[in-house]
Amino acid sequence: MKDVYPITVGQSENWILKKHYAKRMPSINFAFGLYINKVIEGVITYGLSPSPTISSSICGEEYSKDVMELNRIVINSKVPKNSASFLVSNSLKLLPKKKWIIVSFADSNIGHTGYIYQATNFLYTGLSSNQEALVDVKGNDFHFRKLGHIRKKIDINKINKKYWIKERTNLNQINVLEVCKYLKHYKEKSGYTTKQIDSMMGYKYASGHWFRTDDGKSLPTVDDWIRLKEIIKFDDRYDDLLNKFKYVYDRKEHIKMLGLKNIKQKGKHRYIYFLGKKKEVKIMKKKLLLKILPYPKDKSKRYDCIDIKDKQKLLCEGSIKRDISDFQSEGVGAIPTPRTTERK
Repeated sequence: MKDVYPITVGQSENWILKKHYAKRMPSINFAFGLYINKVIEGVITYGLSPSPTISSSICGEEYSKDVMELNRIVINSKVPKNSASFLVSNSLKLLPKKKWIIVSFADSNIGHTGYIYQATNFLYTGLSSNQEALVDVKGNDFHFRKLGHIRKKIDINKINKKYWIKERTNLNQINVLEVCKYLKHYKEKSGYTTKQIDSMMGYKYASGHWFRTDDGKSLPTVDDWIRLKEIIKFDDRYDDLLNKFKYVYDRKEHIKMLGLKNIKQKGKHRYIYFLGKKKEVKIMKKKLLLKILPYPKDKSKRYDCIDIKDKQKLLCEGSIKRDISDFQSEGVGAIPTPRTTERK
């Protein structure tokens, strides 16, 4: 008997960190488990896209807030056939009932093609643009978060001052959403587009984050705050708050010191799925900015990983009869609707 139920972010963590090739936690809004005979055998997670560029590139800025990324799926090796597609299709049914644009990527750099998404009728829209990644001297991936942990331990006084940059010291006092709404107001008042602001500041896709009000929002750097003020002419309301900083080691120089290299990687296979009422789905498909292409048929490769022996069984029906607030407080926003079951 196969079932799919909402789970907490905490329940998914062990699976993602130990079994997924990336070995890191993404941003998660909704998480679901694949249960076989009431024992969890796989996990799938969804989160708002961290990139405003990705969100707006699918159906335009109008639908960018409806974009959700299927960002992790891991399943034990000895599960019944078609369990992966069963988990994908039924987890989609358990997402809150609203319009969604689901995007997911199959990493061509490790031999993934995306056959799971093909089996569940996702639309294929080609490869994403090429990207860069950090690798160490042995060629192993070195994620930027790991770099951040190392940087926290550095004594800046032992670093040449020409490699110092400014970093805010009071982020916990700043309401990022409030500031982004404030900046968005002045941007609209100025009449400049995000692309124009990027161009004036010498960036390509940076400033879009400063005017977002979803999970992709971020603040300008201390120096960018001053430059942005000259362009969109906002007042002094947040100047004192946003200009408190300390000097830290420049990231680019730190990368060189650690012997890390930026390497170019191939784009990833990009798949899209629309959720919502029939009329909503029809409209979103018409708004799709990406070309729908035939499914790729490359030979997929498996990477070595352990199977997870999770002792936590599904007890009775408790996992789906709890109040929605319980799931939200534990990091899952999905409404625990009745399960979808397949009996063998």
